[in-house]
Amino acid sequence: MTFSLNLQAIVNASQEAFEEANREIGEMFQAEVPVRTGALKGSYELTFPEPGIAEHQWNKEYSAYVHEDVTYKDGRTREGRHWTRNGLAQYQEIYERKLREKLQ
Repeated sequence: MTFSLNLQAIVNASQEAFEEANREIGEMFQAEVPVRTGALKGSYELTFPEPGIAEHQWNKEYSAYVHEDVTYKDGRTREGRHWTRNGLAQYQEIYERKLREKLQ
């Protein structure tokens, strides 16, 4: 009798779940990007430069200033529009659900 396990099938399922989960949170991010002209929302890119790496980018020079809290030189502050917060908070749950689906 021979019994074998295929680790590569698990690795492949994990990568597929990883990419799908990142696409889903990318959609969540985009739903929360503040829209004034649409340029910031339109600058979004999701890339997978190598297995296990996902890069979510907004390629407008002011994107970090909109996203993060800001304290101006004169002491005034402005709360950022943290459009990635909800998606990141749900990422693990989304990834685990997708991985379970792949492994069934």
